[in-house]
Parts: sequence; structure tokens; C-alpha cells
Amino acid sequence: MKKYQIVTGVSEEYGTFGVKLVGTPDWMDYNNGFALAHDIIEHPNVTNTNGYIDELMAIGAIIEFRLNEYNGLTPNRYRPLEEDDIINEIEFLLEGMDNIEIPSLRSRITNYQVVDVVEEASKSLYRELEKTISKENKKQVVYWVQRGIRLFKQRFRKASRHNLSIIWKQIEEKVDKFISNYKGEEGVAATLHISFFDGTTYLEEDYE
Repeated sequence: MKKYQIVTGVSEEYGTFGVKLVGTPDWMDYNNGFALAHDIIEHPNVTNTNGYIDELMAIGAIIEFRLNEYNGLTPNRYRPLEEDDIINEIEFLLEGMDNIEIPSLRSRITNYQVVDVVEEASKSLYRELEKTISKENKKQVVYWVQRGIRLFKQRFRKASRHNLSIIWKQIEEKVDKFISNYKGEEGVAATLHISFFDGTTYLEEDYE
């Protein structure tokens, strides 16, 4: 089983109480069980010092896992994840490109669904802010999102999507209960034990 240590704390950006993975970069914030499941399952399981690239690759995993194979995993319980949600996420990232140096990735276009959503996000950004994204920058966004899809497939090549959906819901439920039990107590630690192959998860509180 894989082990993930979590700790309670308060989000600097939103002021909300939640948990985060121990040892993760600063851009990973304290959040709820749903967001933690996203961090564990959809963020790339690779050492990466660039939060912007990390988010692009996570979008690739979202496309592969939650958009193309509806499994009910969305913060909004009343509707499934839609392509417009992905377009909005990419548009948000495109808007901040001016202040970020994107590492260049040598690749080729293999997924035209990704090309389409990046193009739609670029058009939407221009309509709203009259901001133009260069062809090369759009290409790099496509490459990094594609890489996220590829990494997700490689990482979970032996795990069924059904089991991943079960694990996601277990993480969400167990972590939200843990957060509720220790509301306001910062620095409380626990360990999530996850088997991605048989769909089991349990949370062990770390007592000193």
C-alpha cells in the first residue's frame, strides 16, 4: 500500500481549515477531502518544482480520468464535469502566462481534444480581456497537458478506473471526517494508506 502523510492547517489564501500532504511544495494548499483526492490521484507523481506545469499536467489527468469517463467525481453533486470546466481552468492558466516562464517541452501533437480545449480557452480569453496567446505558448500548453495524460495512464496502467473512483470517494469521506474531528487544531497528522489496485483506503491517526 502507498502511504500519504497529511497534516491539518489553515489556508493562507482562503483562511479555511483543511489538510495538505506533508512534504509537498508551497503551492499545495490546505483544503478538503475532495481536493486532497485530486492532489493524490490527478497531480503527477513526479518531482516538479514548477507549480504552473504541475497544474497543466493535472488537467491532463482530469481529462483522462474524469471528463472522458464520467464517474460522478465533481465538487458539484448536481452535474458531471464538462468540457467547459476544463476550458475555464485552462483559460485561468493562460491568463497568468505573462508572469511565468514555461519550461519548453519537445513533443508532438497526439491528442486533438486537448488542442480544441486550449484553442477554445484562448478564444475565450481574447473575448473577455482582448489578450492574445502566441501560437508557440498554446503549443507548449498542449504538450504539457498531453504529458499529464500520458503520466496518468502510465501510473495507473494496472489499476482499474472503477477502483480509482472508489478510492477517491473513500479519501474524500475519511479526510473530511478527520478535518471535522480536529476543526481548528493545526498540526494534527495522520497517514492515508491506499491500495490503488484493490480499491482500499484507510486513515491512521499519528499519535505522539
